[in-house]
Amino acid sequence: MRSVLLVTRHADVAALAPALERAALSADVRAPEQLALDAGNLAADAIVLDLRDVPAAAFDLLVADATERGVVFMALLPPEQLDRIPVGVDVDDFGILPVEAAELARRIERALWRRHGIDTLILGCTHYERIAEQVGQIMGPAVTLIHEGQIVADRLQDYLFRHSELSHKLITGGERRFCYTSNADVFSGLSREFYGSPITAEEVTLR
Repeated sequence: MRSVLLVTRHADVAALAPALERAALSADVRAPEQLALDAGNLAADAIVLDLRDVPAAAFDLLVADATERGVVFMALLPPEQLDRIPVGVDVDDFGILPVEAAELARRIERALWRRHGIDTLILGCTHYERIAEQVGQIMGPAVTLIHEGQIVADRLQDYLFRHSELSHKLITGGERRFCYTSNADVFSGLSREFYGSPITAEEVTLR
């Protein structure tokens, strides 16, 4: 389980810890002044710093220390303090307060993936193609997406070529019928997206 250190004096950020635990992240809360006392004993994978508590000079030192130790470093701040994060500073991500625990957990996981060198992501089910573009934008150009659909199609084609004895068992003069049981509009849109062209479908009732 990845460990996260929430550095804050504020109850709203400290209250995120239990929800991060439910998201499979081990979360601990420390006040900023404790960091100097515990510096030699910190073993977190990610530090989330509440910038409301930290002066600019201390912020720069904390970022440098986290970078040296290879720790993911994130900052939380209210919208009126966005100018406190200068261009080029080595922060993995930042969040605008107030922040939802689920959103913070997603950002931490994503930053951990990037920091620890994920280079390939397998889209392991055919319907993931519907969000492949969004996944690519989130993961960035350094991560290669492997599309299952094309791999399965290529392997099936190769298998059939290598097992020509199956050809006499296959029907080649049939017709295609597209059927749906409900939600005609949804089916029409999704089928066009997956099939690549408009299709005509008929409604059926399963007995």
